[in-house]
Amino acid sequence: MTSVVVTADQQVPLELLCRFEAVVLEDSSTIALPDELATCWQGCGGAKDQGCAAVKLHARWELKGGQLQGPCLTHGRVSDRSSPFKEDPLPAASLYSADLGYVDWGSVAARRAAGSYTLTRAPARTLYWTAAGESLDLNSLLPRRVGQTKERMSFVSLIGTAM
Repeated sequence: MTSVVVTADQQVPLELLCRFEAVVLEDSSTIALPDELATCWQGCGGAKDQGCAAVKLHARWELKGGQLQGPCLTHGRVSDRSSPFKEDPLPAASLYSADLGYVDWGSVAARRAAGSYTLTRAPARTLYWTAAGESLDLNSLLPRRVGQTKERMSFVSLIGTAM
């Protein structure tokens, strides 16, 4: 595992971010390697004679303080949902943001139960519900102007799964 820590001299003075104890961004990048390295770094496969070897670099950046975790190296075939940082706790009242590859509703629920929030793009077949079990119409709820924000507690499920 490779690790570098970078810390800023002061916190980011953005009003929106100040409501959170920490703002954590997570992402990864995959680098294709020569096939001869497949015994060390397994890729995803794919077309014949392609993708046999790859390495994935995972990183987390705490935006307010500037702390960088990683990069941590894994086989290229490791799913983002299996990030080496997955089990690392976040401070209460923090915001965690990652792309669609990291969406794991169990982890989202666990972070929420611990007092943190998640910002991500949900899968296309995601349905949103009120606490009373009523379907939410996102078209009527979404902001219409740049800078406008709206908050709404909701529950999610994927089409074909239980609420």
